[in-house]
Amino acid sequence: MASITSSFRITPELQRRLGSTARRLKKPKNALIVEALSAYLDQLGEADLDAEARRQSILVSEHDAKSKARKGEEKFWESITDTRGWR
Repeated sequence: MASITSSFRITPELQRRLGSTARRLKKPKNALIVEALSAYLDQLGEADLDAEARRQSILVSEHDAKSKARKGEEKFWESITDTRGWR
């Protein structure tokens, strides 16, 4: 897969931690950065999916509550309606 060069600024402390972690894991710093960025973006995507699932769940709950209220109204009207003679 083709790659693109990007530049970004990090603190000296983060640079130190990146270097020591790369040496400890015997991985290039670039590989660690790509893995970390990918994992972070995946996590954000899952958070978006979770938020959408919650939003849809709330909509369904509100719809169910309104449906139940309407069913209650229908039962009330059915109970007071004279349906004798209806076929």
